Amino acid sequence: MSTTFAVIKKCKCGEIKDKIEIAHRSGQGHGKPVKIKWLHPFVDVLRNNRKVYPTDNTNQGVYNVGDLRKLYNRYKNGVKK
Repeated sequence: MSTTFAVIKKCKCGEIKDKIEIAHRSGQGHGKPVKIKWLHPFVDVLRNNRKVYPTDNTNQGVYNVGDLRKLYNRYKNGVKK
């Protein structure tokens, strides 16, 4: 199952100004590897607690940038959870 995640940029009035896709999650999970592909170069400057929103599926347990980084590091290091 795959999901694309975005951060939401709001204007001062609180309305959504822009939705910026930052990562794509693919793979089954459930003990099998999950791959994270970064889609935007500014992801390095985002705080771990920055909320992310799924754009084309459910969140699958990912709620913020820190969750995406954990999955990425597990994939990079060959851990299967």
